[in-house]
Amino acid sequence: MLRTFSDNLYAELTDELKKTSVEFNDCLRVLTANLSVVRKYLEQLKLHILEKPFVDKEEEIWFFKYQNPRFFQWQIYYLELYTINCHKPIHNLKKLVRYLSSQIDYFDRLFLLNDFQHQYYRRSATEMDELYFLRAEPKPSLLAIPEVDPNVNTTTSYLFAKFMAYERLKTEIAQELNKIEHSSVASYPIPFDKKGKRTEGFRWTGEIVNLIEIAHGIYLNRQVNEGDMGINDFFECLGNFFGVNLGVPKRGFEDLRARKRLSKTHFIDRMREAILKKIDEDDAHNPHSYSS
Repeated sequence: MLRTFSDNLYAELTDELKKTSVEFNDCLRVLTANLSVVRKYLEQLKLHILEKPFVDKEEEIWFFKYQNPRFFQWQIYYLELYTINCHKPIHNLKKLVRYLSSQIDYFDRLFLLNDFQHQYYRRSATEMDELYFLRAEPKPSLLAIPEVDPNVNTTTSYLFAKFMAYERLKTEIAQELNKIEHSSVASYPIPFDKKGKRTEGFRWTGEIVNLIEIAHGIYLNRQVNEGDMGINDFFECLGNFFGVNLGVPKRGFEDLRARKRLSKTHFIDRMREAILKKIDEDDAHNPHSYSS
């Protein structure tokens, strides 16, 4: 039965995507891996409907209105997510907020451009199902989407997939903006001048990887909030304090592990050497300075 096959296949798809998303650290590798997974399941879905035709037009409408879009949404979602992340400002909180807000505006413009179909999607209307979700559907001329394979999709079915992907992205971005607005660090705004540069406060001027190395050392030794603070929150707060984006803790740690030419704790080793050198210099200048 098509419904059972589709539901089982979708469950397998989402399970595999969850595993793939934590398997790689590099954004491009994550994108490539996720798209490979999505395309594999889209191909299985395509073969199934080509080999086993729909029993009637009601089943065909049901499939292209509800099932096909939820598979295709992931292809659109990961491509858009990669593009959004590639262009994120990482050193300026104010610019980041503006950028994320502009992404929400972009999604809203697409919804407005296809307002009739979007409202049809939102209210689960049925009046035009035969026009929109049977493969003999005539192509609307004003929809902002590419041509689709008529064997496995309809124009409006693909548009519904876009609505699903964009609404998912819009929700995630809104949550990120809300987190920035209500974070403990963001409640103490970092002042910026008209060019977007910090005018006061602390500013990390060294390599970001050095701060990441220190951050892992502090966190692993449970020196903050008696070790009860989550590592993601700690990295976000520390990064905001110094005006930098420390990224995903797991990726940063993997970068430290992957060092070959340098010591795994290169910067911490340098700190240790600097402190010992200072002690030796002070002792040489005043041999009794550390005596009891």
